Amino acid sequence: MPARILTERIYLRVLSATLPLCLLSSAASEVSKTPPQDYETPGPVNAEDFLPKSAFTGSKIFAGKTAENDGLNNTYRISAGKDERNVVGTAAALEYLRDFENVAELLAAYAQKAAALQSFRLEDKLICAVDQNGVLLVPVSLDYAIWTATVAQRLSELADLKNSDQNIKSVAIWTDGKASERVKTELKQRGIDYQSLSLNEGA
Repeated sequence: MPARILTERIYLRVLSATLPLCLLSSAASEVSKTPPQDYETPGPVNAEDFLPKSAFTGSKIFAGKTAENDGLNNTYRISAGKDERNVVGTAAALEYLRDFENVAELLAAYAQKAAALQSFRLEDKLICAVDQNGVLLVPVSLDYAIWTATVAQRLSELADLKNSDQNIKSVAIWTDGKASERVKTELKQRGIDYQSLSLNEGA
């Protein structure tokens, strides 16, 4: 094969192999010359734009008026007495506020219907109260409690408080939800009082 023809073929192969690379390099160069995008910066936002006014006016629990946005979700700072916690997402914040308000209503209902409350404490991250007769009140906001391993463990721990804490004479659970017949039976066997209230009706 003549040297000239061989040289032309090699040239064409080199050209076909390097042309795409040249084009990509040129495109990359054009992209690098593109001015940076004008992005928004994550940071503080006005929480009042996302939560109802009632979330900021509570005396026992309230949200801070500034939330931190990460580009997708807001993180709200919620204060409940001395306890403060960060809650991510508007829906989660609303649920937390609602549950705490329900617990506060259960505490108030007990004080009106049963006995005056003397002190407050935390038991397994649950807000509880001790009344003037030494009854440990456990107010719980739930939908429907059934007998599970978790429920069994928690009830056993509450029942044991009568033996481990001399200030506790008995235990009572008040809730705005319902419990299965099995749960009611287990509560009775452990000597734990149970009351279900309808907060909407004020009962």
